[in-house]
Amino acid sequence: MEIKPLNDPKKIVQLLAEVAQIPHEKSRLRLAQEAALVGTNVLNALRAQDIPLYTMSDKMEKFYQDNDAFLFEITMWNASTIKGRLRDFIASSLKKFKKHEADIFCFGDGLGFDSTYFAKLGHKVKYYDPSLLSQKFSKHLFNENNVQVKQLTSMEDISPASLDVLICLDVLEHVPDPIGLVQKFHGWLKPDGLLVVSAPFWAINPTLGTHLQKNRIYSGNMKNLYSHNGFKAIECSFLWDPIVFQKNNSRIETTTSVQMKIAINQLLLFFLRRRGVISFLLNNITLKKIFGKREVPVSWREYLK
Repeated sequence: MEIKPLNDPKKIVQLLAEVAQIPHEKSRLRLAQEAALVGTNVLNALRAQDIPLYTMSDKMEKFYQDNDAFLFEITMWNASTIKGRLRDFIASSLKKFKKHEADIFCFGDGLGFDSTYFAKLGHKVKYYDPSLLSQKFSKHLFNENNVQVKQLTSMEDISPASLDVLICLDVLEHVPDPIGLVQKFHGWLKPDGLLVVSAPFWAINPTLGTHLQKNRIYSGNMKNLYSHNGFKAIECSFLWDPIVFQKNNSRIETTTSVQMKIAINQLLLFFLRRRGVISFLLNNITLKKIFGKREVPVSWREYLK
């Protein structure tokens, strides 16, 4: 499904320039840097402000709220075919579990690309992200795609047991209390609600400097993070695709196929978070496969040269 203006590199560069309040050519060059190595803008900004990597602090929290580096990183990630496949996997799962015209909350949705995608599928979508610049960008995005998305300014705006689906992609690895947040998710969902999560806790690398080192303990540890907080897995794919959870009181049973895929994923993620030569090699190979090679759309290549 087409999400404007991802199909037009000139327009996306201009929108980034307007939101970040920088010249068009500087915006193009910064996006080109991101195309060469995703995470470059965030790493450069963290170093420029002398913010320690892999740990939460007051400076890091402020960085999330008002730095423009994430605009370029998130744009490139959402333009990649990998991210497109993730969205398609989620859409297929919602259809499988009969979540039609669902009340969906895209939590920490950055620039709003996921919210736009699911709104275009006919769902009733709520959006939240703490970044002021991301909020500004998302307004332009929703208008460009002619979709109705409710933008929330606070997590307190969500009523208990009000959501059919909560989508949380690439967020939990950044927050200081993942368990507390998952417990909030449980409270916001209806009894048969779905939680869709991807969280690369294991991915610790300078270009992923906002991932918290202390959260690596949750890599492959579904029991402490999800099972103990009232969720059971009902759908997944291998490694990078999100896992779909439902509350424990639901009638949907976890199939043998899903159980096997989860077991394999947990084993691999266990090794990815360990120390040692094998783990180091696995970690770097996986990082290069997933983060280092996010295919640049063909229509972008000439323009970003």
